[in-house]
Amino acid sequence: MSVVNPFIIKKYAEMLLKRAKTDKVDARLIAQYGYNNPSSPFLVRDEESYELDQLLKGIEDLKLEIVTLKNQIEALTHQPYINQLMLSTYQELLSQLKKKVKELEKEIKKIIANYAPEEFLLLKSIPGIGDRVAAALVAMLNRFEPFDNAKEVCSFCGLSPNPYQSGETVKKKKGIVKKGNRYLRKLLYVAALSASRYNPDCKRLYQRLLSQGKPKKVALVAVANKLLRQAFAVIKSGIPYDPYYLEKKMNLLPQSA
Repeated sequence: MSVVNPFIIKKYAEMLLKRAKTDKVDARLIAQYGYNNPSSPFLVRDEESYELDQLLKGIEDLKLEIVTLKNQIEALTHQPYINQLMLSTYQELLSQLKKKVKELEKEIKKIIANYAPEEFLLLKSIPGIGDRVAAALVAMLNRFEPFDNAKEVCSFCGLSPNPYQSGETVKKKKGIVKKGNRYLRKLLYVAALSASRYNPDCKRLYQRLLSQGKPKKVALVAVANKLLRQAFAVIKSGIPYDPYYLEKKMNLLPQSA
């Protein structure tokens, strides 16, 4: 069994200049695409990977509910008259949600400890990657096993550059291809805020791009890309992050540095 991105089927239909759209036409089109373009079999992720995925996204949903409840409580306290039952209800729900978030976080740590403890610690060795980001990378990238190089990982997360140029006259601003995992992309962007300050390699990249006049957002996206490449490197090599790794490899620094 293979799974094909619906966007590919849509563009395939446009290429064939298809105008009609019915279930019968779509079924014939998909069959035609599958016959002419054999795809690799769909690889099912590990069971733990799916569980971690669900827990992480569940925590995010609960945290959004917590923010909503806090805003409702704040708005209620500014009313001239406050119904204490309504206030206590909000506060009780808020307490329950916070308790559930802690329970889910404990479950994540429990699964990680049995599923990918080494990978988790390797990712945590990178300045800028915390527990949440490390768990998400391990889960949603299936311990990086399906990927052969860092470029594939960046493409999967939608952090690959997107140049648009034709000849000498058509040249648009570069961006990123956002056709990827939106959740991971958002987490990595937030992690880039920390990495741009505390991760030596990412900090140098960030400052260099700013000195070239690049907007901060563009520089942070580049840092997120580099952070993901560092994650791929430590997982595939099995070596924790070392800011002096290249210098040591080139014998420019003593091994004890």
